[in-house]
Amino acid sequence: MPQGYAVIVGLTGVDPASYGGLTMTSGCWGAEADVDRIDRLVAPRGFLPLTLKTSRATAGAVQDHLRWAARTTRSGDLFLFYFAGHGQRCPDRSGDEGDVFDELLLAYDRPLIDDELDESWREFSEGVRILVVSDSCHSGTNFKFPALSDRSALPPMKASLVHLAACRDEESAAAHRGGGAFTIALCRALSKTFAGDYRDLVRAVAACLPFQNPRIELYGPGADAFVRQRPFFVEAELPRPAGRLKKF
Repeated sequence: MPQGYAVIVGLTGVDPASYGGLTMTSGCWGAEADVDRIDRLVAPRGFLPLTLKTSRATAGAVQDHLRWAARTTRSGDLFLFYFAGHGQRCPDRSGDEGDVFDELLLAYDRPLIDDELDESWREFSEGVRILVVSDSCHSGTNFKFPALSDRSALPPMKASLVHLAACRDEESAAAHRGGGAFTIALCRALSKTFAGDYRDLVRAVAACLPFQNPRIELYGPGADAFVRQRPFFVEAELPRPAGRLKKF
């Protein structure tokens, strides 16, 4: 029987000693509320959730939990990595980005570069499904999608990954005191009556967010089948027909 695991991360600020005196509290006031929101969403759906909030969400802690998940999950399992907080961009350091920028997630003590996340996903076993949800600015490819690069020195991607992003790489993600606009819309869309797949879910969320463009990306073998499953359910169930929803 497949198992569900989740690492749910949200930061309402960062360590000023690590970010040139900046606390980064503006714009991510509701990130911890988003952690609670996602926890409540996934726990009844068969996930074993683990949460990291603000000062506990260091880069090392996030990476350690991703490594733990890679060691723990087996073929058929579903692993969710959710991040709410600040995202940024910086000049590409490895020459593998078509837009010459690396995308970053701001952990408490330092940024996590998309290249680092890419290496983490490659540690997961064949047949594992990885769902990455990024409610942050510049999040379109912050999971890393090195389609233009030669990364032959790295092990091949064996797991399948679906990435849901709050916005495109060049965009900002709206946030409120009560949480991120993307996460709030996502949880509302995933009602008991939702009958679509992951592409349908992104369309439903996008319809509620006129000032940003949520994205979906696929990565690894088997992702084409994964994306057609019922969102956020551990059992690999194909969704019921989605009525008038159009092809993504």
